[in-house]
Amino acid sequence: MAECSEAPGDDSLGYSYGIGADVASREDRASHLSHFPRIRLRAPALAAGATAVLIAVTWLAMTGHKATAQQTAAQQVSYSGAIPRSLPATGVGDDGQATPAAQPADTWKDFTVQRGDTLASLFQQAGLTAAQLLAVVHLKGPVRQLVALRPGDQLRIRSDAQGLLELRYPLDALNTLVINRVGDGLRATVAHVDPSRRLVIASGVLYTSLSSAMQRQGLDYSMVAAVADIFRWRVNFHRDLRPGTSFSVMYQKLYRGDRLIGNGPIVAVQLHIGDRSVQAFRFDGGHGDVHYYDQHGRSLTPSLLRTPVHYIRVSSPFSLHRFDPVVHVWRPHYGVDLAAPAGTPIHAAGDGVIKYIGPAGGYGNLVEIRNFGPYSTRYAHMRRFAKGLHDGSRVHQGEVIGYVGETGEATGPHLHFEIRVDGVPHNPLKMRLPDGSPIPRRERARFEAQIHPLLAALDHVQTGAVRLADSSDHNGAALLPAMN
Repeated sequence: MAECSEAPGDDSLGYSYGIGADVASREDRASHLSHFPRIRLRAPALAAGATAVLIAVTWLAMTGHKATAQQTAAQQVSYSGAIPRSLPATGVGDDGQATPAAQPADTWKDFTVQRGDTLASLFQQAGLTAAQLLAVVHLKGPVRQLVALRPGDQLRIRSDAQGLLELRYPLDALNTLVINRVGDGLRATVAHVDPSRRLVIASGVLYTSLSSAMQRQGLDYSMVAAVADIFRWRVNFHRDLRPGTSFSVMYQKLYRGDRLIGNGPIVAVQLHIGDRSVQAFRFDGGHGDVHYYDQHGRSLTPSLLRTPVHYIRVSSPFSLHRFDPVVHVWRPHYGVDLAAPAGTPIHAAGDGVIKYIGPAGGYGNLVEIRNFGPYSTRYAHMRRFAKGLHDGSRVHQGEVIGYVGETGEATGPHLHFEIRVDGVPHNPLKMRLPDGSPIPRRERARFEAQIHPLLAALDHVQTGAVRLADSSDHNGAALLPAMN
């Protein structure tokens, strides 16, 4: 295994909201409310209110207070940004009178969530008030995960005499929810730590199946599926693979410190099938434009997909002379029908601009895309279209444009898919598809510099997990590029 690492970094995404509280008598509250206009609450507001009420009831049940109507304070909740401090934690003294509880010191308290624990019970153990709990619950974004704590989760709380100072809750191995006091309010952010990345090669020989051969070398099913997806347009995995086929997969292992937290993307992969060798290299062209190319910079993904939906079977093939099951006449069928459950997402077969979207007679709900050059595609019988699309919308290959249905002349849910060249229909399952876009000329030098050490490593790898040399070996392998 070769190691090359990237320096960790920080990336934060923040949300800032607060909650205020006022104390008033029952009579004052009634007089004030009489001056407010009636407001129709929307569903999210009702949900937030219901959550707050549930937490308040839970808190009261835990503390066991038996306050009378005269002792009960009214609370007005608002998103003013202030932290409510007017409701201190209380206890019951020997004389039966409510007494203020001891205020927490400015220290960290660590909690491991046990079965039956809730955020309310943990706040109570930390010496924080119900009002402070509501202030946290009303924050937006990732704070919602605090409401669904699971046994084993870790929580750190730091407080002082004024209440909550900071709360830290790991969301996963790389992201931590941080809630801290800012002025008179609370702010929630997600602190992200970039992992270090180490390049690893796993190689082996196929005896029964590619999946079992890769798993013997420590590659999980997701990695096997990724290799199959990379070569789906270059290799027929049912027909081409045979015993003796060898593979080498170079991928990233992700670490936080010395702790392995998972696998990163495949950087390079090679298959030797008989006397043929196929290779793929991951290249990031910027702005999230990541694709796999062969060593000559040619894309492994064609510009158009043959089947832009996950289908169960071909219910009707392309034919120039087919008996139509709906209108019971012989006529051409200029596309292929791909049967799939109603509601299955339909993807754009290639980049392009929507020429038409809407109802179209026997086609039912139709999307027609002008792709590039002489190529255009049609998608018919949709149940509904993806939101936000209209005539003139630009779409990208793989983007969801609609959902399988049976509108128009259809006997069941399926996608009728057509590829046309200069307006002439072609069989999508048999036609030669146009190659994908190659590496842009301006990126060619960077691509070649990036894959040069990868090619050398793939050429010298032997069967089994191999550790590529690190910088202390002085053999040039330290030039392996850091991948994003």
